[in-house]
Amino acid sequence: MPVLRGVAHDERFTAPCADHLWEIGRDLEAKPGHTPSAIEALRGLASYEGSKPLTFNHIILERCREWMKDPNIHSYRHSVLEVLSPLLARRAYGSETEGRWLSHSSFPLPPESIRELRRGALELVERCALSGERRVMLKALRTLHTPVTEEGLWGLRKEDPDEWQWWEWEVLAALEIVARLAQSNSDPFVRLRIWEDLHLQAERGPRPAVQRRAREILDSIPHSFESRFILLVTGNHGFPQYRQTWANPEEDENWLKADQAKRLLIDEKRYRRNEEFARNVTREWVERYPGPREGFDALDVWMEQVETSGWWEKLWTRSNPFILQLAADYPSYARAWCEIALEKPEARPTVKCDDLLCELRRQDSEGTLELAQRFMAHGHPNLWLRVASSYSWRGWPSDPLPEEWQIVRDLLAFPHPQVKRRAAEIVTAIASTDMRRAVELVLETDVGEDSELANGLFTTFEERGGFDVSEITSDKLARLLDKLRMVEDVRPYHLGRFLLQAALRDPIAVAGFLLDRVRRKAKLDEERWEKVATDFHLWASQVDKYHALPESGFHDDRFKEVSKHPDYGDALRLIRDAALNNDEYRSVSQYEGTVSELFREFSLNYGSLALDILNEWINSGDCVKVRAAHYLLGDSYLGVYVNNLSFVSNYLHSARECGEAVLGEVERAMLHYAEYGPPRAAASRRGARSSALFHNALKALENVKDDPLAVRFFQRLRDRGREMIHSEMLEDAEEGIIFRP
Repeated sequence: MPVLRGVAHDERFTAPCADHLWEIGRDLEAKPGHTPSAIEALRGLASYEGSKPLTFNHIILERCREWMKDPNIHSYRHSVLEVLSPLLARRAYGSETEGRWLSHSSFPLPPESIRELRRGALELVERCALSGERRVMLKALRTLHTPVTEEGLWGLRKEDPDEWQWWEWEVLAALEIVARLAQSNSDPFVRLRIWEDLHLQAERGPRPAVQRRAREILDSIPHSFESRFILLVTGNHGFPQYRQTWANPEEDENWLKADQAKRLLIDEKRYRRNEEFARNVTREWVERYPGPREGFDALDVWMEQVETSGWWEKLWTRSNPFILQLAADYPSYARAWCEIALEKPEARPTVKCDDLLCELRRQDSEGTLELAQRFMAHGHPNLWLRVASSYSWRGWPSDPLPEEWQIVRDLLAFPHPQVKRRAAEIVTAIASTDMRRAVELVLETDVGEDSELANGLFTTFEERGGFDVSEITSDKLARLLDKLRMVEDVRPYHLGRFLLQAALRDPIAVAGFLLDRVRRKAKLDEERWEKVATDFHLWASQVDKYHALPESGFHDDRFKEVSKHPDYGDALRLIRDAALNNDEYRSVSQYEGTVSELFREFSLNYGSLALDILNEWINSGDCVKVRAAHYLLGDSYLGVYVNNLSFVSNYLHSARECGEAVLGEVERAMLHYAEYGPPRAAASRRGARSSALFHNALKALENVKDDPLAVRFFQRLRDRGREMIHSEMLEDAEEGIIFRP
C-alpha cells in the first residue's frame, strides 16, 4: 500500500495505481466512521492542494468514469462517491514546513480552471443519484451538500462579488440534479434528506434564482404519511428544516432574540404544533393498521428500515413521541402491543414497551402492574429490561403500590447486568422522595465487580439529591464501603463523590477500605506474572481494568476539610504503616493504585501534617522506617522539596545516621521524584521542567547555605537543570530554530 500511494504521485503511473487502490479498497470492511487507507489515498489524489497540479484530479475523474462502467459498482461496501466528493470541494488546502513547525492553510480555487472538472464530477454524481438504490441515493445527496449550499462561499460575497456570482451555475446545476431525483423517486428517506439539504437555501438563500428553485423543489415533494411517521418515530418532527418556514414566518419566530415572556409563548406554540402533528400521525397509523398485531409487525419493519436506511444514524432512546402518543390516545391498542411482546420478546417493537408501560401506568396503575408482573414471569432478559426501563428515569410513580417495591428488589437481584443497571436508575428516582428506602435498596443489592452498576446505585448519595452522610449510622457506612470492595473501578464520578463524603465522615474507614483495594491490586499484579505460560493476556486485561483508587473525588476543594477531622492523623498513619508491608501492598510492575499515590491523595499533596507524620518515622532511629519513608514520597514532585527545606534537611541527616548506603538510596530517590514527578504526571512543555529545576534549586540554595547535605542535594538538582537546558539549546540549534522575543 505505501508503495502504491507513493508511485501514484507520479502522474505517469497515477491511473494504474488508482485502479489498484480502488480494487483493494472498494469492498474492504472498515469500522464505522473509518475509511480504508486505499480509499483515503484516492481521496487524497482527488483533493485540491496548493502544490499539486490539476492533472491528478483529471486522472482520478477519468478513472471514476471507467469504474462506473462496472455493473456491480453500487454493490461494494464503499461508493465511488467517496472518491468523487473531494472534487466538489470549494477550497484548496496546503501545508508548509519551517524548521520543525508545520502550518496549514486554505485558499479559494481558481474558478475557470476547475469548471470542467466539476461538471464531470456532477455528471457522475447524477448517475449515482438516479440509480434507484436508497443507500446510493442518500450518499449522492450527501456528496451534493456542498454544491447546493453556500459552503465555502460566504466570505466571497463581500470580498469578490464577481467570483461569488460565478459559482451560481454550480449551485443551480446541483439543484437540477436534486429536482430530477425528487421527481423520479418517492422514497421517504431520500425526500427527507432533500428537505434537510435545501431548506436553508429555500428559507434565506442569498441568491434569488437559487432560493426560488429550492422552494419549487420542496413545494413539489410535500411530506407523505411515511415521511411524517419517520419524523415522529425518530423525534425529528419538531425541527424547522422539515417545514415550509418561508410560507408562515410568524410560526417560527426567533427564540434567541425574544424576551422571557415571548419565549414562553413561542415554546407553547411549538408544543401545541408538535402535539397536533403527533396526534394526526398516530391517528393515521391506527387507520392504516387497525389490528394491533398488524401494527406491531408494521412497526417492526419500519424500525428496521430506519436503522438500515443510512438516513438516521442515532440510537433509539426513551420517551419516543410516537409510542407515548399511541399509548395516550389508544390505550387498548398499546396494551395489545404489550401482550404481543410477550410472544415476541426479541422483536424490535418490544424495545418500545418501556414507554408503553410507563404511559399505561399513568392511566391504570393496577392493570399495568399485572402486565409488568407477566413480563417478569416470562423470564426473558429483554422483557425484564423493559419493566426496569418503564420505572426508571421519570417512570417511578409518586404513590407506588406495595407490590412495586418487590418488583424493584427483584429487578436489582436479576442476574443480567443491564437489567440491574437500569434498576439502579429506579433507586435514584426513589431517593428523591424516600432516601431511607433508597439506602436500604442499595444495601440489599449484590454489586459484585460491576463498576457501572455501582456508579448507578451510588448516584443516590449525591448531596444535591438530598443525601446527608451524617444521617446514616457508622454500621451502614461500613456496609456501603464493603459494597465497593470488589468493584473493578472506583474512578467513576459518583463513586468518587461518595468516597469524598465518606472520608469527611470517617477518614480511617475510607483509608482502610482503599488500602484493601491497593492490596488487591498488588495481588492481581503478582498473579499476572504467574500466568505467563497460560492465559497471561486475558489476566493482564483483568488487572488493567481494576483501578484501586478514585480519580476525582479527593481533588475536590471540599476534601481539604478532612484535615480538621480528629481522626485524620490516624488515617494518614494507617496508610503510612502499610509501606512496611512490601509483600502485601507492592508489586514489581504496579504503576498506579499504589500506597504512595494513596498517601499523596489523602495527605492533600503532602501537606504539613503528612510531613510531620513522615518525620515520626524519619526521627525514630529505625533505619527500616527511614528507608520506607522515601517510598511514600514516590508520588511527590519538585514543589514538595523546594517548599519544605527543613524536611529535606532532616531526612538527609537521619538517612546518613543509618549509613552512606541508606543516604545514597534516599538522596537518589528524592532527586528522581523532584526531577520527574509522579509516575503518571503529564509531560511538561519543552523547557519547562529544566527551567523549573534550575531556578527553583538556585532559590533553595540561598536558604540552605549552612547545611552541606541539603546544599549537595539542591546543587545536584541545579546541575541537572543546567544540563537539560544545555541539551535543549543544542537540539534547537541543530534543528535551525530561531527564537524571537
